[in-house]
Amino acid sequence: AVCAGGVCTDIAALRSFSLAHVDLDACASAEHASMTGDDRGGLATTRDAVLYTGDVATARFDLADPRAADTLGAPLDGLVSDLATGELYTLAHAGAPHAGYLSDTISELIPLDPLTGAASGPVLALSIPIGPLPFDGTPAGVFAGLGRVAIQTQLSGAIRSLFVIDLLTGDVTETPAPNLDGATPCETWAVWGTLESIEGEDWLVTARPDRLVRTRVADGRTELLQDFDDLGDLCAFAEARVLQVT
Repeated sequence: AVCAGGVCTDIAALRSFSLAHVDLDACASAEHASMTGDDRGGLATTRDAVLYTGDVATARFDLADPRAADTLGAPLDGLVSDLATGELYTLAHAGAPHAGYLSDTISELIPLDPLTGAASGPVLALSIPIGPLPFDGTPAGVFAGLGRVAIQTQLSGAIRSLFVIDLLTGDVTETPAPNLDGATPCETWAVWGTLESIEGEDWLVTARPDRLVRTRVADGRTELLQDFDDLGDLCAFAEARVLQVT
């Protein structure tokens, strides 16, 4: 259960989740290049850590002290997590972790050990395959939410779909996708952001060079979430410890 103000709610019953504010005064940072190689993309959070993928490797950075880091091995291009539980996954197809532009289909999620990045636990088969994903360098999107993950096949362009995965059952819902043109691209197949649910509506949060914005899935309406002086080439972000579970 999740408890706030003396009231506890079962995680499965939660329906609303949104980002309110990024407190820059609370930031801690660490340089990843020595652990991962040049920036690439692929990012997820667990209860205790941030995992980031560079050109050479994926590394794990401790939330309490990001300078405490370990290299986990070959790059994991399909990282994503459940913001409700901190469970870590890689997108996959036919038993193989998703690898950039080398596969146009996602049919399962493989649970990963949050300490080692190794496969751990039974594969979550999806009710329908996700795709086709582009091979031509057009970016897709990966969005972590509470008990759900969303994959958008293309950020913009005429042919794009949004697939929302229930992480408990593997059920997938396909809907028309909003235009996310303008999101800062990563140096890989996708950008990483957040799947919000506000008053029953799904929203996708993406990074731009100087702001975070949310876009409503139903009609493409975009709202400013927060302005910044300069986010540089930030193209992937996620939240950690969204829920304090008892």
